[in-house]
Amino acid sequence: VSQTVKLTGTLTTNMTIVIGFTEPNQTDFSFTTDCGSSLGAGHQCEVNVTFHPQLAGMHTATLAFTDSAANSPQTVVVTGTATGN
Repeated sequence: VSQTVKLTGTLTTNMTIVIGFTEPNQTDFSFTTDCGSSLGAGHQCEVNVTFHPQLAGMHTATLAFTDSAANSPQTVVVTGTATGN
């Protein structure tokens, strides 16, 4: 299962960005992105998050966007529920 998160550059200059997951279940999620290491003012990029759990149950992780904005990092909590086979 995949979900897309969009990031928009709101600074007047390019902002540097680093994207990654934090615990507790960071290994149950992965992402692909077209963001690169910087984002221009007013530009957007996408992060596609995929859920691939190893065990049944609810799984939660935080997708963190660490950047050069004053309110860094920005975070998105991702959750998924896996059922047994």
